[in-house]
Amino acid sequence: DDLRSARVEVALEAAQGVEYALLDAAGKELARGTARDKIVIDLAEAQLWSAERPYLYTLLLHCGGEWVAEKVGLREIHIDHGVVKVNGVPIKFKGVNRHDSDPVLGPAVGREEMLRDLRVMKQHNVNAIRTSHYPNAPEFLRLCDAYGFYVIAEADVECHGVVNSNGPHDGVLYDMLANDPQYEGIILDRVQRSVIRDKNRPCAVIWSMGNEAGHGCNFNAALAWTKRYDPTRLTHYERASFPPEGMEINKTDLDLYSRMYPSIAEIDAYFAEKRLDKPYILCEYSHAMGNGPGDLEDYFQCFHRHEGHCGGFIWEWCDHAVVLGEEDGKVHYGYGGDSGEFPHDGNFCVDGLVYPDRRPHTGLIEYKNVLRPARVTAVDLAAGVFEIWNTLDFTPLDAAIRMAYAVRQNGQDVYAADVAEELLSIAPHDRKAVCLPLPQGLTGDFAVHFFEYQKEDAPFVPAGTLVGEDEAGRQSYAPVLPDRQAGSLCVEEDGRRVTISGADFRYVYNKAAVGFDQLTAGKKELLQKPMRLNIWRAPTDNDRRVRTEWEGHYYDHAAAAGRETQVQAEAGLCRIKTRFAILAPIVAPIAEGTAVWTVARDGTISLEITAVRNAAFPTLPRFGLRLFLPRKMSKATYFGYGPYESYIDKHRSSFRHLYTAETAAMHEDYIKPQENGSHYDCSYLRLAGGGAAFTVVGESFSFSALPYTQEELTSKRHSFELLPCGDTVLCIDGYQAGVGSNSCGPALDEAYRVPQEMRFGWKMRIDAE
Repeated sequence: DDLRSARVEVALEAAQGVEYALLDAAGKELARGTARDKIVIDLAEAQLWSAERPYLYTLLLHCGGEWVAEKVGLREIHIDHGVVKVNGVPIKFKGVNRHDSDPVLGPAVGREEMLRDLRVMKQHNVNAIRTSHYPNAPEFLRLCDAYGFYVIAEADVECHGVVNSNGPHDGVLYDMLANDPQYEGIILDRVQRSVIRDKNRPCAVIWSMGNEAGHGCNFNAALAWTKRYDPTRLTHYERASFPPEGMEINKTDLDLYSRMYPSIAEIDAYFAEKRLDKPYILCEYSHAMGNGPGDLEDYFQCFHRHEGHCGGFIWEWCDHAVVLGEEDGKVHYGYGGDSGEFPHDGNFCVDGLVYPDRRPHTGLIEYKNVLRPARVTAVDLAAGVFEIWNTLDFTPLDAAIRMAYAVRQNGQDVYAADVAEELLSIAPHDRKAVCLPLPQGLTGDFAVHFFEYQKEDAPFVPAGTLVGEDEAGRQSYAPVLPDRQAGSLCVEEDGRRVTISGADFRYVYNKAAVGFDQLTAGKKELLQKPMRLNIWRAPTDNDRRVRTEWEGHYYDHAAAAGRETQVQAEAGLCRIKTRFAILAPIVAPIAEGTAVWTVARDGTISLEITAVRNAAFPTLPRFGLRLFLPRKMSKATYFGYGPYESYIDKHRSSFRHLYTAETAAMHEDYIKPQENGSHYDCSYLRLAGGGAAFTVVGESFSFSALPYTQEELTSKRHSFELLPCGDTVLCIDGYQAGVGSNSCGPALDEAYRVPQEMRFGWKMRIDAE
């Protein structure tokens, strides 16, 4: 009961006596003897195995002239009042679903490929793996034993395809094989082989009966056999959450309530209604396809809001694409249909947290920081009082990490220090208030940024590795803009255009298009194409469902149309007010609004837009401006969420600070092209190069600066097909929808959609460098 002493029992099948010895992790012999059918070893001070501390003993067996070494891990997993506990401690699975996959070897992966996956997982705070959807090679589970991963060991059973056996999808057929007694022996055989083979692996903490094979009497029988054979582990089968009408599930032998891709509201309702006295697990969630997922932090908060929720497994680990070849140093990856095969599922298997070569997607970097060991919140920011939460299950925080912090103000790190080690003496799951020194006389907006570093060398994670970041407070940025010559304004207007000229600039505004056709400063023309209002984005993989609505309403063909323009020039300002509609062929107006452009004597342009979307139409992908700037304007300096691409629901690995980047590096080269490279919640942007600079200042906007148009990203199936347009394509957005995970997951949360009523604006400047 105190989880200190343990008994190791080994059942033997041997024709003669077996000599044995048990060694600890350092190789010290703890027990020795001879047995015929059973070995019993008592340990007074047992070292327990967990994913955080994967302690393994070695059992040596000598029989018939052969020595066999078997690794032994001691651990307990059980359910206590609806809570999953390992070694008596409530845990959360921080997991991924993993297939055997390699871009060259296909499913025939070897030890090196397995280690490659585990290395990247460990470096990104992942602690659990579901072997979707079949037992992996025995070596894989031994590696999970050694390096510390909890495993849902899944039997090789999937019958999802029966829904198409009569042609188009027919959900009535889903349970056909699961409920057919002719298939009981086949299903049971696969479950038994999975359990019997891996029964000695401490990493295997849950037996899964299979995946998406419907539910029926055959799985009730498989659960009953599994629980009789091995009552020491938990059992799982997601489709048992949806039994055929009139059928009772085997609640006695099923330990977990498992779901795929539920909304957070649905999870909260499960616990509020107390539907079942079973822990909740997400065997799949947050579909990581392409630019995503965008709901990781929300699910993390949900998991920790409910003690009975034991976590979940992201779908999925890697992009299943194959190498087609290489050209100009760029690997060409292919997916469904690229080899002329039929049937196929297009790029639906290109849905991982890592590229085929295991380079992390920004989604994995996001997941890593959501899973950071420590979380810091401000109790009294001005006084330097913070609460630190140790999210680890078994390790005191001071044994896991060292922590440093920096005070950030006006885009600069103005103070840096280490958090004293004794302040990190925080037990697993506990929280502690600490007071940290801050610089004297600190006034104004500032943030305190925390860096979490691996304290000691661990397998795959050397000491000093950055394992997480956090931030309390919010800094603002007041850029110093160069003075501009301010002369008198000359305003000329005709039925189509308004031309505004100043000391060293000339702007031409198009009334019908609600944007500037020309922006000339000095002798440089900034716009390579006319500036236009913009609502379209290249659909992400997670937009694949809403995309049909967007295209069905012709959002990809939409443009602003000015209906009435008023021009007022006084007090050294030119004010242009245009009533407009967003129109597309055939359909009613998508949105209607007013744009107010104000040009000051020094050439600064201010924009204020108010608009309302037609309530009969779907939410917009985005709303803002698109500009085509000279290709040489390729150096971006911005204050907002960076350095990674960021969106309203995907910015947990990015932080608001001052960054510089080359526009070519801001493109995320997803295998299937899509919206990418945006930076959320910016207040400052300066694009410079070729002797000119374009500056945007506002309260909050998003931007992307890429070499590709949204039309190019929309139309191409592969990244290697993309053709740069020759310009720097700048999108400045007052709103952009989140990325979510709706390719399989729930619809994008309302909080992350572009609202029906919209209001935004910013200032723009053109300067010669």
